[in-house]
Amino acid sequence: FHGIEISLRQLKRVLRRQGLRRRKDHNDISEILNAIETELEGSGNSIGYRRMHQRLRIDYGHVVQKETVQVIIKELDPAGVQSLSSKRLRRREYRSKGPNYIWHIVPRILRADAETENGYVAGLKLFLRSECEMHFQRIEAWWSSLKKSDINRWIDFFKDMRDESIFYDRDPLHLGCLRFCFMPLIQGELNKVAIHWNLHKIRPSHNVESSSSRPDLLYYVPAWTNATDYLTEVDLDDIKVIDGVCCDKTSPTYCLEECIELIDIIMQEQHWQVPSTALEARNLFVDLVYLIDNS
Repeated sequence: FHGIEISLRQLKRVLRRQGLRRRKDHNDISEILNAIETELEGSGNSIGYRRMHQRLRIDYGHVVQKETVQVIIKELDPAGVQSLSSKRLRRREYRSKGPNYIWHIVPRILRADAETENGYVAGLKLFLRSECEMHFQRIEAWWSSLKKSDINRWIDFFKDMRDESIFYDRDPLHLGCLRFCFMPLIQGELNKVAIHWNLHKIRPSHNVESSSSRPDLLYYVPAWTNATDYLTEVDLDDIKVIDGVCCDKTSPTYCLEECIELIDIIMQEQHWQVPSTALEARNLFVDLVYLIDNS
């Protein structure tokens, strides 16, 4: 590989020196149970055992067999397993010639959905590349999968708050407090989704154009599959022009500055902490709304 040849004996010496060996010791079953219970309290209740095994391996550093995870989930959440097993997702095939071949804004070929907002995207494309060639990319299948496995839990959570008359979706105050309390948690889960996706192994396919590897490896080492990096260089002056004209600076919580300032003052006065779970965020939301309404 890479024109380097070493003997088996030398390879074993390198592995021993680096402390690398075949995994043998698995984590204690109680640690696995606690981690799975924690995940089931969040968006983990809508994912399968393979995704759960991936979370345990990446987020917790646990070593456990997939079969063990499958058995534990069946015992802890039989209703969720039944709900997932009753649905079937028809898989589609997508092809990309290499890293940076398809981007959101400044690719060699712009791929997007046929929606209204892409008129602005076409303008950016024309400004940066002096051309406006658009192809429609079927990405809704992935959004649907994301919703079913990670986002649907939050949708149901907020609907329950609305049905319990805790949250009014037409009240600007409620919307601001809701974003402040929950947006960091949701963003954190989305960041995990991106990490898990980039590290997951693509299954081998009969389609000869598909590569059975990991997205991170395909992106950063395109030569691994004889692909080409299609990164397009953009003039920095053009980026400054676009940034000054059409890029609004928003807070991580997407709240208005006035709302953030008010909530920050309340948080400091009451010595409240930033929530780390959905239940803590819900309680903070209730306390914030009550305090503001009665002040």
